[in-house]
Amino acid sequence: MDRKLEYAKSVFLKIFGETDQSIKTVCRQKIKGHFGGDIANDHRGKHSHHKLSIEKYNEVLAHIHSIPKYQSHYSRRHTSQLYFQRGLNLAHLYRLYKGKYSEPVSETKYQEIFRQLNIQFKKPQVDLCNKCEILKSRVENTTEENEKKQLLMEQKGHHDEADFAYNCKKTDKEIAINHGNVKMFSFDLQQCLPTPYLHASMFFYKRPLWTFNLTVHDGETKKANCYIWHEVIAKRGANDIGSCIFKCLMSLPESISHVIMYSDSCPGQNRNSYISAMFEQVIEKHPSIAVIDHKFLVVGHTHLECDSVHAQIERKKKNMSGSIQHPHDWANLIAATSSKYVVHEMKQEEFFDFSALLKMNYTWRTTNAKGDKFEWKNVRWMRYEKQKPGVLQYKTSLKPEVEFNELNINPRRPGKSIPILPTSYTSLLTITKNKKKDLLDMLPLINTDFHNFYRHLPAEGECEVEADSV
Repeated sequence: MDRKLEYAKSVFLKIFGETDQSIKTVCRQKIKGHFGGDIANDHRGKHSHHKLSIEKYNEVLAHIHSIPKYQSHYSRRHTSQLYFQRGLNLAHLYRLYKGKYSEPVSETKYQEIFRQLNIQFKKPQVDLCNKCEILKSRVENTTEENEKKQLLMEQKGHHDEADFAYNCKKTDKEIAINHGNVKMFSFDLQQCLPTPYLHASMFFYKRPLWTFNLTVHDGETKKANCYIWHEVIAKRGANDIGSCIFKCLMSLPESISHVIMYSDSCPGQNRNSYISAMFEQVIEKHPSIAVIDHKFLVVGHTHLECDSVHAQIERKKKNMSGSIQHPHDWANLIAATSSKYVVHEMKQEEFFDFSALLKMNYTWRTTNAKGDKFEWKNVRWMRYEKQKPGVLQYKTSLKPEVEFNELNINPRRPGKSIPILPTSYTSLLTITKNKKKDLLDMLPLINTDFHNFYRHLPAEGECEVEADSV
């Protein structure tokens, strides 16, 4: 073939995206038809066994939609993403479909249809709001139109309140970023960390020693202070949580005069009189902090930056090749998770008894300055000021325009107070005999360097053990 024709042919094929073989096939068919032969029909895209009927397509959709789905309370403001309940996966879903229909489509077709929908399987484990679920159930089950409207209004009001709290947190974060004298923190306790954490099957049948991590996240710098300790050092009540917060705030530089803190509304750890006594101590002892605001998110809608920190730690734990053999290993793992995570291993003498302050330094009253009853369950915002020592200001709303109520906890008889903040513990705490036995059973799987640590853990009924030996 002439070189010019060869070049023209290659350009033609490239322009139309055809191959040499496809052109030859077309030419053969045309020649065959020209001489009186029958031209074969084009069967491309006409093979019926590859097509899915509308009935089968709708059948798959109906099955997928028949499975209960949930909306994320944390990300509801930003996305309409739906989730199946934890524990389901696509293979399990297809098995349910096959068990229900006599002539099911192939698993590949089922998956293709599923992926067209805005549904996922993973749902945040803590993403539950009892009020949302109750209201949703009542709306779905009521037949009375007026009652349904009322329930929908209540549901919307609840969601609006949760969204407003998140927006307040966002605003306070921006204030901290733009003002050098303001710090904005969120804090939360991570789920208990098992120690040791081993890959051997024996581990899943034994009781571990629990290690705790209280995370305090800085909204401005995005750094996280992780305060860790184990259950023989201290518990995880209000005094223990408050001690970590106290250590964090007392370490702030003198350039900070205003602190804003966010937490969930857990009454046993965050929203109680012990935490209030702790904040009063910070106001009294820190040289520059003049105002502390403690704000509570709506119950069931308490996603904090700390949750992201804890999720990263969990991923690091899941993907690590080694094992956790000592509580200090958790400190190393957390520090290795991100350069923004600073680990503080708490000592027993750093846990203070703020409940003792309520007995000696303050008088807790149940009515405010107006004579109205004070109830913790309704409190959404607490304020502590250096100019108002012993006076707790509080609101039942996060709206700035709402006035504060005042609760005076100053002692009836001034002068009787504790000059030095007392510690919570005078000796190590004990674990149960069964837990001690399980920990000792795991020693063959643990480095011998740590055997004495576990052997010296005090158990119920044993003699006290010196703190330095644990």
